[in-house]
Amino acid sequence: MIARTASIALAAVVAVSLSACVSPGLPPSGPSDQERAARLIERVDRAWANTGLDGTVSRPAIELASLTPNMGQFSECLTTQGIEAWEMSEDALGGVTFGGGSTSSTEQLAFFTCYAQHPFELTMGAELSLAQLDYLYDYYRSWVIPCLALESITVSAVPSRAEFLGSPWQPWNPYGSSEQIRSEHDYNEAVRHCGRRFADLDIWEDDRWSW
Repeated sequence: MIARTASIALAAVVAVSLSACVSPGLPPSGPSDQERAARLIERVDRAWANTGLDGTVSRPAIELASLTPNMGQFSECLTTQGIEAWEMSEDALGGVTFGGGSTSSTEQLAFFTCYAQHPFELTMGAELSLAQLDYLYDYYRSWVIPCLALESITVSAVPSRAEFLGSPWQPWNPYGSSEQIRSEHDYNEAVRHCGRRFADLDIWEDDRWSW
């Protein structure tokens, strides 16, 4: 009983002391137009490298159509290039690869031309600003991870701040890095005790079980 009471008291002290650090003010806003434009340029650069055309074909100079392009615009562009069926894959950094091994250089160039105009993302993640990532990292380290520890849930492979800030798609979170959270029920219980995966950031992806 004494040990249990001490544990509850410790949890209360941690909760009180850390809560002031979690939300010091209004949460940061999303990526600025400058950040989004820079990321789109990086995504297009990776897409060009993945075409395998560098060194054999001059890279075309293509103007970005919008800071908020989408797959529909990309697909329409491919249709105008005479391509009706296509495949794409995406790596962890958002670099896309077009088609399979049989895709011709002409098709690769058409893919790149359309993607450079409309570089949408395939991942089902939420693109965050550097300020949001920094805010979220502090939330994870100052609140979620200690809270999970109080629930006897161990989080492994915690990235450094620099590594975390280098992933605008935010692929890592404490809930997805624990072997003890293996089901939707486990996840919902952990969130109920230790807080939403994206804290109070106003982004479209909610706290659905997704791994």
